[in-house]
Amino acid sequence: MTTPVRSTVFLSLALTLITVVARAQITNLATEHIAYVFDCSGKFFRIDVRAGTQTQAGNVPGAQVGAGGYDGCLVEELALDPQRPAIYAVMSKQRRFGPLGLRQNKVVSLQLPDLSVLSSADLPVPSDNVPNFRYDAASHELSVSYPASPDSPVTSGDGLEYVLSTEDLKELDFKARFGAATPERVIWGPVLTSQAYFHSSGRIVDRDRIVDTNGSYFTVNPASLLTEPIRRRFQSLQRTGAKNNKYIDILFADSAAGRMLFLASWDINGNPSPAGGGLLVYDAINEKTISATLTPFRMAANELLPGTPTIHLSPNGQVVVVEEYRWESLDAGGGRSVQQRFKTGKLVLYDAASGSWLRTIDLSPAPGLSGRFVTFSPDSSLMYYASGQNLYVADLSGGQTITIQLPQGFSPVRIITAEH
Repeated sequence: MTTPVRSTVFLSLALTLITVVARAQITNLATEHIAYVFDCSGKFFRIDVRAGTQTQAGNVPGAQVGAGGYDGCLVEELALDPQRPAIYAVMSKQRRFGPLGLRQNKVVSLQLPDLSVLSSADLPVPSDNVPNFRYDAASHELSVSYPASPDSPVTSGDGLEYVLSTEDLKELDFKARFGAATPERVIWGPVLTSQAYFHSSGRIVDRDRIVDTNGSYFTVNPASLLTEPIRRRFQSLQRTGAKNNKYIDILFADSAAGRMLFLASWDINGNPSPAGGGLLVYDAINEKTISATLTPFRMAANELLPGTPTIHLSPNGQVVVVEEYRWESLDAGGGRSVQQRFKTGKLVLYDAASGSWLRTIDLSPAPGLSGRFVTFSPDSSLMYYASGQNLYVADLSGGQTITIQLPQGFSPVRIITAEH
């Protein structure tokens, strides 16, 4: 059972010298995969994943790329239209925040493969929050929503949402809701993220929250999932509290396809996991645990630091990926050192339904202290990983990888995979 808890809840670019080191070409994919890799400053390049070659580079049309600094990201979020050759992007109209810490955004439709601008629509109200961005291909609707700011003169409730029609790629139109005269609407309930999964029953699973068919919502309490059989299975992960009480850390890590992924025994600096970690996969549609697996690997939840969390659930909800790491000391200056996670490059894959080991994939060279997961391809066949000047592409089904050397200063933050 779950315990209800009420909550509120992305110039020119000199990439012509990009080199691709192909350890093994990814040749067993059913279709050709083209990936568009974006960084925070509005630059991008395109790669053919199967051949491991770079075919296009430049600035994202419509982004405020230029000299001087900027606040946040110039391209905040992106979504692929799976039915038509287009990408949708939320971009900042300004390089800097305004005097109240607010910035105006716009939504842009970009034509594939050259990313030329098809249409653009300005969001009427500026915000100090990064938007949540979702695309519904069935209804041809884009949803851009912002959590409510406590001091916002505009929002009340839990957030603000804009819905745009993409029926005509060359004319993005706002859709008024509930007869409202303005395009924005107040959300009295959870602001859904891009991870939201809409089940045919009407139930929505969004990270660790479930929105029921009647509109009510609750957060899954991970401690309630530790039944006595699972506690016995995870017994080696127990910690001892201040009053000699025994307990097991369990935290939310990821969600996809109506399933939630939790980790048992959070490994943190100064309080390491005693004996590896535990993976628990929960079916949020039917409200039941489907696997609970003890692993030899230490794991971390989201610490709001690069490189965490270190476990991930594929978009189809079928595969759990664990990043192996070890603690290493880093010189912080002044005679001080700090402990950071050194990513070894070993990715261990488990079947989400059974908890059984599937395969191990090795990234080379080892990602090291800056290693971090970026994203999966929508079909769950590929995983993208970044470290310093390397972009790794791992084929989750075959185990092959390619390593792409990035230019100095390019740090991937969004990757869109298109199939042609």
